[in-house]
Amino acid sequence: MVVNSNIDSPPKTFQLKGSMVTVMVMEILQSDLSEFSIQLNQKVDAAPEFFQDTPLVFNLEKLTEQDEIDFNSLIDTCRANGLFPFAVKGGSNQQLTKARSAGLVSISGAKAREKSLDKEIPSKEPVDDIPAEEIPPQLAPAKLPTKMVTQPIRSGQQVYAKGGDLVVLSSVSEGAEILADGNIHVYGALRGRALAGVQGDENARIFCSNFDASLVSIAGVYLLNDDIEKNLIGKSAQITLNKEQLEINGL
Repeated sequence: MVVNSNIDSPPKTFQLKGSMVTVMVMEILQSDLSEFSIQLNQKVDAAPEFFQDTPLVFNLEKLTEQDEIDFNSLIDTCRANGLFPFAVKGGSNQQLTKARSAGLVSISGAKAREKSLDKEIPSKEPVDDIPAEEIPPQLAPAKLPTKMVTQPIRSGQQVYAKGGDLVVLSSVSEGAEILADGNIHVYGALRGRALAGVQGDENARIFCSNFDASLVSIAGVYLLNDDIEKNLIGKSAQITLNKEQLEINGL
């Protein structure tokens, strides 16, 4: 006799899936936050739509172990400006303890686990726990073919070139977002967001024929349109990362 075990099973209420979500990272440069609220207000006022309902990670790597941070105050100020902190990166044990007390999680080392999931490695141990000389050659990241888009990328659309470069033969509209693990080439107007090297490749570059992006980013370092020299708008441009600073040069 065959018994159907699904007869009394309730319907599923959720399903977990891996996904890539664009997250803003805020580097905390010092423990004295007396000017934090004023400076954040000024930044948000320059581009209010960009910061609205934006998930945020605090990067604590520039702080010393002795620096004490009032995470509750940080979180309240950020939320009042449309930013929603949920995690911290780096930091000392004491700083991480206070961050967890404020409801934040630590994502230090999460990048290696994401790569393990993306490649479906059949191992229960994180990749960063395996000595480099013991990792089989087949686990080395393989560069994927260039992703080519021939149609305009319209507002609200997101295009991601995983593991390689992205080439857009048309234009990118305001409100659209393009991402690539490698370089980005746009042969039309670039008016939305362009994020290259999203997995941390600091050698990635962005090229475009008509530069008017609302945001450009390489390996997590970004510039907003208001911070870009106006003589570069509408021109052919190349964006590179040099010593944690984005450089924009004409082509």
